[in-house]
Formats: sequence, C-alpha cells, structure tokens
Amino acid sequence: MASQQNLFYMKNPDDGVTTYTNLKVYRAPDASGVAGAFVFIATVAIDASEEYTAYTDTGGEDTSWYQAKWSHPTSGVPDSNPSPSLQAGDSWVRQGLKGDIGDADVTNAMWDRWTKQTLIDLYNRGIWKPARATITITKNADSTFVERYGVAGAIRDVIDVEQVSNDAYLLHHNWLRSGEWTRDGRQVRLIAPSDTVKYVVHGKAQYASIGELTDDYFMLAYRMIRLRLLEYRLGQRSNFYRHTIYDKVSDISPSDIRAMIQDARGEISEDIKNLALPEPTVGFSFTGRL
Repeated sequence: MASQQNLFYMKNPDDGVTTYTNLKVYRAPDASGVAGAFVFIATVAIDASEEYTAYTDTGGEDTSWYQAKWSHPTSGVPDSNPSPSLQAGDSWVRQGLKGDIGDADVTNAMWDRWTKQTLIDLYNRGIWKPARATITITKNADSTFVERYGVAGAIRDVIDVEQVSNDAYLLHHNWLRSGEWTRDGRQVRLIAPSDTVKYVVHGKAQYASIGELTDDYFMLAYRMIRLRLLEYRLGQRSNFYRHTIYDKVSDISPSDIRAMIQDARGEISEDIKNLALPEPTVGFSFTGRL
C-alpha cells in the first residue's frame, strides 16, 4: 500500500501540562480489520494553546492504526494508560455510527465526505464552537500603527474584540465598544490601536471533527449523516438501471425512502431549533487523512 500522511489528534489533559508534558504516539499495521503490534514512532510536546495535540505521521498507510500515551519524562510520573486504538481516517464516534447504519457499499471516502458536509451544514445552521486568536500590533514605516489585521482561519465570523493589558501582575480586560473596531471582510480594523496592550479576537469556528461534538450535537449530526445516506439511496433508486433491478419484496421502495427523508428532515429541523447555541466541546481522539 502506498505511504501517505496521517494526522492523529488527542484531546489535551484537563490540567494542561501539570501532570504530563508530552504525547507519545504509537502505530500498528492492519491485521485483517484489527490493529497489529503497536510500535513507538514519535514524542510530541503538548500544545497547551489548543484543545488538541496533533501529530502528522508521514510514514503511515491508509490502513494504519494509532494509539497514544501522555508522559512527563522528568517528573517520575508513570505514562498514562494507552488511548483506544484508531484506524486512519476514523474515530470512535464514527465507528459507532457505522455500526448502526453501515452498508457494505458505503466506503470510508463517502463517510468522510458526508461528515465534512454535515459539519459545514451545522455551522451554517447556527451550531458552532467559540474560538479566539491574539492580534499582534505592528507599526507602519512612518511609525503609525497598522489598523487592519487578518483573522485566524479557524474563526469564520468575529463576535467581539477584547483588550488585555500586558502587565503580567495586574491583568485588565476590556471589551472594545462599537466604533472602536469594525469587520472588514476577512480582517478586523482597530480604531486607534495601541501596542501597550494585547487584542484578542473572539468569534465562531466550525467544528473540525464529529469527535468534537457533545452528545446532543452528536445525535443531530447522526441524523444529518443518516439523511445523506437516505438521499444517496434515493439517488440510486432514481437511476434507471438500479430502479429496474431492485427487489420489491426485500428492497426499500423509492416512496418509502422519500417518507423516511421527510421524517428525518422534520427531526433535524426540530433539533436545530433547540440546539443552535454555542456549547463547550467534549473531545474524542480522532485521526484524519492529509
């Protein structure tokens, strides 16, 4: 099998880098659908500025399995127990989803596409996670301050801008008022910025993985992915050849699929009304393909 880049994520420990400082990553070959023997491949410093620490494995296969341990090499604290094993491009959440509604002709690539479409759809329907990024104030050649700053790619829409003092002993926070900043496309314009303080942009971000969703959001995503599966099945039935060969006794009829699609859309619309509010994330390990 061709070598490829696999991206492995682990949610950071709740106490930051207090107990552990590093992530140890292990890889195993596929052995007829299960993980073979795991071999240590890398140590990665915990990225304390993010919810997850990521590692890109450039020597992985599309069937490789991964697991990890948290460690602190200088504290004497034993390594954590190994994480659950995950195959490239999979997550524990999606494995449960595939077990519930899996079909032999539904490939990993199709699951990946439906999942990405669902995460975009969730954001467009008002379900997002909070995100923030710090702006570093710079000066022009004439010593005036630059006013316009690009927004971090993860932030899809800016909500507020916060002003934070640089004093490490007496931090002071202020929310900029209307008129002190404006949105300008993919930039934020600061009116009369100062380099004696820091500016933090707060905004909305799209969920990066179905594994980031809390239970309520996961059930909504489950229904939305199931709807895409139903629409795929209806598209098959609409194909003249597939329509003529389907078994009227054992196969679901197009009219039944349409009824199921209508019911699913109703369930999704009702969930959207109740859940379209930001909510803290609960992370799951997951891997992805690059």
